Amino acid sequence: MGLAAYASARAQFEFYQSEIQRERNEIARWPERERDEVSSIYRKKGFSGPLLDEIVSHITAEPGRWASVMPAKLAETLGLADRVRSIPIVDPVVDYSIGMVIPQRDPMTPLIAALVQIAREVAPSLA
Repeated sequence: MGLAAYASARAQFEFYQSEIQRERNEIARWPERERDEVSSIYRKKGFSGPLLDEIVSHITAEPGRWASVMPAKLAETLGLADRVRSIPIVDPVVDYSIGMVIPQRDPMTPLIAALVQIAREVAPSLA
């Protein structure tokens, strides 16, 4: 059973490597067509104008980067979706900051004291 799993994983790896090599060959033979293909993929994801041009320029600046860019759609087209993990380009995680304004009095009311204690636990730098 272990041998079958190894053979399967090895075959998947070799197939993936052959697809990257095929992509490298196409880049060498038809660079403009391949550049247009990259542009089309990212245009369909919603990028346009100077940002799209910058993305395409960055990707196509190095053959290794260019050949290894494999968006989910391309992975699906090649039949690799279940074998290759594609990492989607998404907006960065947004952190929200909250604040609390409390009256300066001693002693604090029980509710304000509890809120201040929780705030100090959540954000030790506030202590």
